[in-house]
Amino acid sequence: MKEKPSERLCRNCGSPVGERYCPRCGQEYGSTRITWRTLYDEMVSLLIGDSLFSETGAIPRYGMLQTLWRFVRHPAVTVGEFIAGKQRKYVPPLTLLLLVCTLCLLTLTGLGYELLDGSAAAEEEIDTMIFSLFGFMNSHIEIIALLNVPWLALAYRWVFRSRSQLRYMEYFYIGLYLASLHILLATLLTILTHACGFDPDGMPQFWLGRIITVTLCVYNVVIIRNLLKIDWTRSLAGCLLGQLIAAVLSLTVISLIVTVWEIAAEI
Repeated sequence: MKEKPSERLCRNCGSPVGERYCPRCGQEYGSTRITWRTLYDEMVSLLIGDSLFSETGAIPRYGMLQTLWRFVRHPAVTVGEFIAGKQRKYVPPLTLLLLVCTLCLLTLTGLGYELLDGSAAAEEEIDTMIFSLFGFMNSHIEIIALLNVPWLALAYRWVFRSRSQLRYMEYFYIGLYLASLHILLATLLTILTHACGFDPDGMPQFWLGRIITVTLCVYNVVIIRNLLKIDWTRSLAGCLLGQLIAAVLSLTVISLIVTVWEIAAEI
């Protein structure tokens, strides 16, 4: 027996459903059985995007690839819209970073590569344990990119304190977007290095790493300039100062970790 429209209730929130989608939560009314189509729809929604349905109609929602592509093309607009409140339109920055890390590392693992970032090799004279720590960090740049986010947010909050009302967590979310771009560029660098047969410790790979650094700096400046409505010179100076402060804080923490590691090894 077919259900009358007045008797149809959303299986998610229990609201009456008169059309194909629930007017309250947007879930499609229909079968609850999980099929291959369910998996396909979920993958498309995650990677490409879908639509949120409400009483006023369909609202496009970007997936991971669309969010990344829009950020790469229009970084200031993407970040500005997210901070301004258009948060259901995009994949949240932390989710985006975790997805990018997962997919990039799975890709590199499948190809048998280790993630490279253009960092210089450590000196042979460095103690073996310290060398292992820095070697791990150099091989897991995704962790460094994530650990740098809170320091960069703190530095930007202080540097631009007189010109912006942005809160610490808003700068933090900007850092998450940039960390996703960092991982993506480092992955492309790794694939290019191996595909071209470059020495991982050679000069071509080193300069490609510097290109990543400059690219991230440019994105920083563009985002800050557009969000804070300041000129290019102040944006560049503030971003460089913020990056310097963040680097000093990060190195201080790393030095403390190395010191504790050495002390623990001697006990």
